Amino acid sequence: MPPGHGFGLGFAVRTHARHRAVPGIARSVLLSGMAGTFFWIDPAEDMFAVFMMQGPGQRQHTRSMVRNLVYAAVE
Repeated sequence: MPPGHGFGLGFAVRTHARHRAVPGIARSVLLSGMAGTFFWIDPAEDMFAVFMMQGPGQRQHTRSMVRNLVYAAVE
């Protein structure tokens, strides 16, 4: 889990917004799959995203890049 996240009811839940390892707010939820597939829900932006990929060797880099690009596009 990244800093500032907890786990509950099957999803990771962001508990603190001050940890800026990934963009988002407190109360956003996310779930990541083994081969790189992931999704997140951001209630403040009224947004959800689903990303499907098969790349077990590059998953953390790709997840971070996609989240940063999506948040940069909506700002």
